[in-house]
Amino acid sequence: MKYIIDGINEANYDYSIENIKGLMDIKDQVFIKSMSTIINTVNLYDNDLKRHCENVALLSKEIAKELGCKTYEVECAYVTGLLHDIGMKFVNKDILNKKAPLTSHEYEIVKRHCKYGYEIFSEDTDLGFIGKCILHHHERYDGRGYPERLRGFNIPFISRIVSVADSYDAIRNDRPYRKKMSREDALIEIHRNIRKQFDPYVVDGLISYLDIKVESPNYQATEKSPI
Repeated sequence: MKYIIDGINEANYDYSIENIKGLMDIKDQVFIKSMSTIINTVNLYDNDLKRHCENVALLSKEIAKELGCKTYEVECAYVTGLLHDIGMKFVNKDILNKKAPLTSHEYEIVKRHCKYGYEIFSEDTDLGFIGKCILHHHERYDGRGYPERLRGFNIPFISRIVSVADSYDAIRNDRPYRKKMSREDALIEIHRNIRKQFDPYVVDGLISYLDIKVESPNYQATEKSPI
């Protein structure tokens, strides 16, 4: 499956290839130059959050590969997945470990983790783009997400990948207030939210990578990505 990053020629698309050419040697710039910083930061996660971030990183990378992304885009997806919840270290652990659904006030506090994560990297010339992708990984395709209510192609492509990987891993694992779903049911739930929460092309990439047939009365295969 081939995927061209959509909207790169549109005047309102701020996250084009031109913005990330400097990341073509991302393994040198991130995994070598900033390796100690990233490892030390990730190690501040508790075990569950660290495992979740590692899962999201690996799944984001595989989705990007499935969509035919270039090497530096694949690596951006991996790094963003690994660090997408880095801002959670600034959120009260009592809220994060609560064994019941969050109140609206608590949810507003948790939502701040996107901005906290962005602020960690916003001043770094090499990692600034990763910060923007972290900032927007909870935007929704229909424009009802946070923190800036971006919509559709205005959401950074890497953020759209991480959003799908993040949600899939979350519903595949037990939470204090609900049980995990099977792989098949998790994919049905993800697909049920295409064009609402998720980019349909990215969801196709997840389905293709996992190689699971989605059987649901509401399932319709999405149109293929433009070549």
